[in-house]
Amino acid sequence: MVLRVFMGMAAAAMMAAPAAAAEPAVIEGDTFEILAVALELGSACKVFRGFEYHYLGEAWNISLEKSAAQDASEAGRKTALDNGASALDAGIAGRDALKRSAAAYRAKAAKLGCVGGQNYLDRGRLEAYKQAGGLVAMIIANRGEADGASPFPPLSDDEADILQAFRETAAETFGTNMPQFEAMIPELAQQRMARYPANPELGLARFIDEQSNAFAQLYHEALASEAGWTVRGTALPDGSAFGYHTALLSKEGAPDLALIAAPKAVTVQSDAWGKPVTGYIALGRRVDGSVIAGLVGDAIAGASPKMVVKAQSKGSVMRSVTGVRVMDGCPYMRCFAFTGAQMASLVPGADTGPVYVFAAAEASAVASGTRTDGQSVPADRLRALLTPR
Repeated sequence: MVLRVFMGMAAAAMMAAPAAAAEPAVIEGDTFEILAVALELGSACKVFRGFEYHYLGEAWNISLEKSAAQDASEAGRKTALDNGASALDAGIAGRDALKRSAAAYRAKAAKLGCVGGQNYLDRGRLEAYKQAGGLVAMIIANRGEADGASPFPPLSDDEADILQAFRETAAETFGTNMPQFEAMIPELAQQRMARYPANPELGLARFIDEQSNAFAQLYHEALASEAGWTVRGTALPDGSAFGYHTALLSKEGAPDLALIAAPKAVTVQSDAWGKPVTGYIALGRRVDGSVIAGLVGDAIAGASPKMVVKAQSKGSVMRSVTGVRVMDGCPYMRCFAFTGAQMASLVPGADTGPVYVFAAAEASAVASGTRTDGQSVPADRLRALLTPR
């Protein structure tokens, strides 16, 4: 089912953007600039699937370290320090330099338009698949065979399905160039491993986290698509230099839902149920500022009707609100709505503690101490994204 749904997702649609050039422009700039422009164009033109945009964002993040934008930021910070600025003010100077770079890349994307920027979009899609492909190769290497040599369990049928779906989607994307892409995979996996911490336990923890995130991304997209929603990459202004790169879910007749945190696997415990319920949680913001928490997964469909989603923060005091079950405009098996005012009440003033949104067996339940039942959203991001736009 997952394979069929994933492969049945609509082809990326090219949408007109302001000031479209007559033909694709030649790519210019370092890798960070190229991918920053690709992210801007991808959001404006709605051409990247959600998971493609996620891994494009990962590639872009990695490229920051050796970029002109980072050099300018460091130069700004150093100049401020040399002129007697405090460390805080020097940091602000460095951030302002990044904002100038971001503004320049946005202007470049707007000038290129969807047609003129096609080469940037193609490069962005390639980098996204390189990041995802390296991770998929690592997952298969560690979990593809039940030979007892790996400390990980073999892939479940659903997990194997979703990885095969990824390969089929890549084959559809690259066409006759698929053999060249596949030839790159071993090196891409090695590059990803080289970025892991040298400490074996930390490296193992990172791999576990990354593979969980990959399955969450792909399952979320497949199941939302099955429900008739289109998932595309989008950038949201959140007060940071480059914005928050995420996914936008849309469906005719329903309000758009922009994710404010990446989908995440969750496990909900209850003595009354006899066994834990597992699934995925996704958090999205509608244009009116309200927040929808969605739960997906086969086990979620058959879970107790008492299951709820709650949001809590721990700033100066503990605050908590419980979502209201809704189905109108719901892309998921179960949706719980929070008003913008409710969410804003969790991050008043200058409180910096993150908001934790979690699935619970019933309204009186508290969050698990293991933090495996929900997803966190930074307070600053939530405050910025709650503003209706």
